[in-house]
Amino acid sequence: MDALNAWSTLALAVIAGIALLGARGQIQEARRLRKSTSRAYVTVHAEGEKETRTLNLFVTNAGRTHAEDVKITFEPPLEAAADHLDHQKTAGFWKQPVIPPGVTIHTALDNGPDRVETDLPMTFTATVIYESPATEETLTYTYTIDLDAAAYSVRHITLVDQDTPKQTKALETIARTLQSHLGG
Repeated sequence: MDALNAWSTLALAVIAGIALLGARGQIQEARRLRKSTSRAYVTVHAEGEKETRTLNLFVTNAGRTHAEDVKITFEPPLEAAADHLDHQKTAGFWKQPVIPPGVTIHTALDNGPDRVETDLPMTFTATVIYESPATEETLTYTYTIDLDAAAYSVRHITLVDQDTPKQTKALETIARTLQSHLGG
């Protein structure tokens, strides 16, 4: 009987050890998830604005906590085709002491039609380095900014504004061709 008690005690100890290892894994996963959901997430992207034909850069903290000591660098360095935009004078914009959660800040990068007509790069990288105090981390993310994608709508509206009679004629020709092929 003593041998049976000893074996059952040993079996219970092994089962308890396995359960403890499983619980430890769950605790570690819960910590990892809590850390990832409580950190700041700073992103950079570009958008074209149809009304003003401006290409804008947006910096957003999509995280649940604030980001501190946010620094953004660009490769190649920012240049603008529009005469009224001087990125050397606005370099301080790319160093923010704090960006609260859910906040987006933005600035004009360039005039879409002007930039398209130059040899300035349409693709560059933005590297963001910032502190996430909630998780005591220094985070670095690099984003590829494609101004061709952002400028598409800006260029599209420019073409419509300049070439409306030519486009109307082309659409009428397409309509007549379709009617003749469809027997209408």
